[in-house]
Amino acid sequence: MNERMNGNRVAAVLLAAGKSKRFGSNKLLHMVGRKRLIEWSLGTLIDSHPWKIAIVISEEDEFNDVLPKDIIRIVNRSPEDGIGSSISLATRHLEKDVDGLLFTLADQPLLNKSDISALLSEFYRNRNSIIACASEDEVRNPILFPSMFFNELKELNDDKGARLIALRHPEVLLKLPTDASHLLDIDTVEDLKRVEKMLGNDEENY
Repeated sequence: MNERMNGNRVAAVLLAAGKSKRFGSNKLLHMVGRKRLIEWSLGTLIDSHPWKIAIVISEEDEFNDVLPKDIIRIVNRSPEDGIGSSISLATRHLEKDVDGLLFTLADQPLLNKSDISALLSEFYRNRNSIIACASEDEVRNPILFPSMFFNELKELNDDKGARLIALRHPEVLLKLPTDASHLLDIDTVEDLKRVEKMLGNDEENY
């Protein structure tokens, strides 16, 4: 972490304040193979070496046993307001110190280092562009925004996330083709079982 490339400072923001209503309990604490779900997502960000890493959580001491001390903690005390409220809060907290914000979901365990590194590398070459993962040309999370879009990010306040803003600006949107399986997110117990089966075929990671 704390690596600067070409003078561009990017903070990766892990969105982890959701209430897992469809799952029935806090899905981020469930084991997926040998690690809890949140450990998969967090580990990928750490291995990718953005300039800073922040996490949006709903309680001050949430995930204390897995969060390194240098991870910036941002507490969203109203997570029921939707993912947009977490994005807005993180942007307000970080905007003065960074040139770009990379938003990623905490429930995508199959996302890997190369996916994040590709977004960062593309941003260092095109620092005025929005860089997004894409599957079959559909914009998906994670998405990286340059500072010129921070004001729009701060206006989000409901379940509409960063993807909405990316789609508003097709003229500066760069889509990075990404393996669809890497972008799977876990909303239900059935999703969890599906991902466990996929990871079970990869002995190195499981």
